[in-house]
Amino acid sequence: MYDIKYGLGTIKSAEKIRKDLINIYKQSNRSITIDFVNIKILSSSFADELLGKLVVEFGYCGFANILKLKNMNSTIQAIVQRSIAQKMMESMNGNGINHSNTSFLSKN
Repeated sequence: MYDIKYGLGTIKSAEKIRKDLINIYKQSNRSITIDFVNIKILSSSFADELLGKLVVEFGYCGFANILKLKNMNSTIQAIVQRSIAQKMMESMNGNGINHSNTSFLSKN
């Protein structure tokens, strides 16, 4: 991720990276590793646009099989986990599944 020329702060750059990753996967049919080495922070909107939408695109199991995320610091990991969880909930609720209890998203 550190070498990405589009930047890591905008929804537009996340959308471009997401489309590039989908195209790479479709052409190679191989797993992709996203390396967060030297990345200190990224925005929630960037994580949502890139990773959250990839979870919706491939489903959680497909996402976990296709994409490997490594070298995330605790801040990035928390942002990514929250974005993925929120996008999964939105996706499930959009499909008519009611999940009114989201207590698993909060730290008690």
